[in-house]
Amino acid sequence: MKTALAYSLKRLGVDYIDIYRPARLDPNVPIEDTIGAIAQMVAAGYVRHIGLSEVGRNHSPRRRRAPHCRLAD
Repeated sequence: MKTALAYSLKRLGVDYIDIYRPARLDPNVPIEDTIGAIAQMVAAGYVRHIGLSEVGRNHSPRRRRAPHCRLAD
């Protein structure tokens, strides 16, 4: 994920991305790991906000929540 972000920043000629929203989540990777990796990019200043879509039943509201995550109603 970090390599893809670095490539995107370089290709776009920008220092950060406003919203990073993975298009497809791997069902074999815990949501906490995905959000944790993106949160590290937020902390480093490369991403401002995290967005999620297509979050399945295995990703309960409690598991989806992270310091940088806000759920839309």
